[in-house]
Amino acid sequence: SPTRILTYDYDLAALNRVKRYSDQLARYYGAPNAVLIMPADVYAIEINGDNPDRVTTYFSEIRVAANDLGFSVQPWSAIREQNLDLYEEILQWECSPEALFRSTPKALWYDGLFPAALSRNSALGEDAVHQSAFRYLQERIVEARVIEAVYTPIKLSMVSKQKDDIVDRELPRVYILEKELKFPWLKGS
Repeated sequence: SPTRILTYDYDLAALNRVKRYSDQLARYYGAPNAVLIMPADVYAIEINGDNPDRVTTYFSEIRVAANDLGFSVQPWSAIREQNLDLYEEILQWECSPEALFRSTPKALWYDGLFPAALSRNSALGEDAVHQSAFRYLQERIVEARVIEAVYTPIKLSMVSKQKDDIVDRELPRVYILEKELKFPWLKGS
């Protein structure tokens, strides 16, 4: 239907690629696996300031498509809420401003976090840009720690390795998507 937000060229192609690899792991290598799709709603709404209705609609479409492929879907906001004590503990100890400035390479701040935050928040001023970059970094680190503790997964990342390297800490991850299928939510309209 014309009102759908999903861009089938990217979102469904990425989901189908994940399904193919999941099936191959089970069939050819005898490695049972379960796919959990974790929509990054917190980043879209809280950090990037995207329209909540648009984000909800988009991730609802993702949920339907993922469920059709037999995947579980749990948005980061729900996982965060279910593990709020752990989330807050990690936030306090590992993601305080002092800890992050000590543990995060300056190149990540200046080559990755600030430019990305600037592209989304430039109209709001320099403080908003810095706050957005800091919140993104906090959220990514806490997410990695919570996900690792709760699910002990191997993360199939839908972004580039460079975007994950520092923020995912020791979370095991693989990159199977071609360049054209990475960041599917940024493709299309």
